[in-house]
Amino acid sequence: MADGNHFISWGGIACSVIGGAIHLFSWRKGREADQLEKVEKVDRISDLKSKAKHLPVLVAVSGKVWTDAPLKCELVGRNAAIAEVREEQQFMRQVNSGEWVRDQHVVRQTWREAPWCLEDASHVRLPVIQSRLARRLHLELAGDMFTPAEKGVTQRALDQLMGWRVLGQRHKERILPVGATITAIGELAASSADTAACKGAISLGHPHSILVLQAPQGGGPFILSYEKLPEIIASLNRVSRTCKLVANCFIGVGTVLITIKVIQGACRFLHRRKIRKRLDAEARRRRLLQEQNGVHANGNRTARPGPHRHEEEERVRDHDLCSVCIDREADTVFQACGHMCVCEHCAINLVRCPLCRTRSRTIRVFRT
Repeated sequence: MADGNHFISWGGIACSVIGGAIHLFSWRKGREADQLEKVEKVDRISDLKSKAKHLPVLVAVSGKVWTDAPLKCELVGRNAAIAEVREEQQFMRQVNSGEWVRDQHVVRQTWREAPWCLEDASHVRLPVIQSRLARRLHLELAGDMFTPAEKGVTQRALDQLMGWRVLGQRHKERILPVGATITAIGELAASSADTAACKGAISLGHPHSILVLQAPQGGGPFILSYEKLPEIIASLNRVSRTCKLVANCFIGVGTVLITIKVIQGACRFLHRRKIRKRLDAEARRRRLLQEQNGVHANGNRTARPGPHRHEEEERVRDHDLCSVCIDREADTVFQACGHMCVCEHCAINLVRCPLCRTRSRTIRVFRT
């Protein structure tokens, strides 16, 4: 019997671990919001020239997407600076139980990006590079088209026998359209003109050196979003608070479950310890009575048992007591193991034998 398991609440431990994981996620979102609050907000792209003396620096700037060589969308006739195409084959497959389930796998996934920049009202431009590394890159769904598979009767019958039925192709395209106003948060740095392809960028005075926005080299926020900076910070804080509340609920429930389990285990341990002490005392008492009866029998071999001898035997029988309450006579037997160690009153609340911990039904025994 593993008494240590009585002190362990696996449900409480699971709740605490889940709460800790959610709390870690909440802390990361809160830290990201704190980092964004320290980012320098620049109203116009032309004002970034004053930051050239402190490069690299984290900035947040808004502007319209512009590119001299826009990409043509595959599904719609729109111009885009970034286009992500995902093509999936959707099919039905038959599982072992005979049921048909819907599934899919990616056939083609491409990423196209033209050299692009942000432009303000004064037509000053800020090239954006490494945009695929953005932590939050919001692309607009430009098209979602499903092309059903064309099959004959023979092919459909073969698919039915093979447990594989192709439904068709699904084509999705997400883009960053030209002319969209976005907020870019990243590291302002210097770059050579051959890597920055947008004309009209802010020159630093050095040959072929202009300002660009890129992913922070030492780690930090790099976000391209349709939301403004205050909206992004408010969204992160809201997620952080919600996750922290959920985490505290899980941790609280886990703590309560663990505490209840420990208290129940401690009470059970103390109760068993008390029972063992009573049983040991009763065993010593029985041995003493047997020794006294043995001495009496050796000294009076020819004598008939008197009334006092029957009284002693009755006392020995009376001490065959319930191992739970140590008060009433044990008159109930556990059917699975055969132990008769509890009284009828205590057996009502028991589902396991207190001696061998076997789960069993109980049967009342009547003595004659």
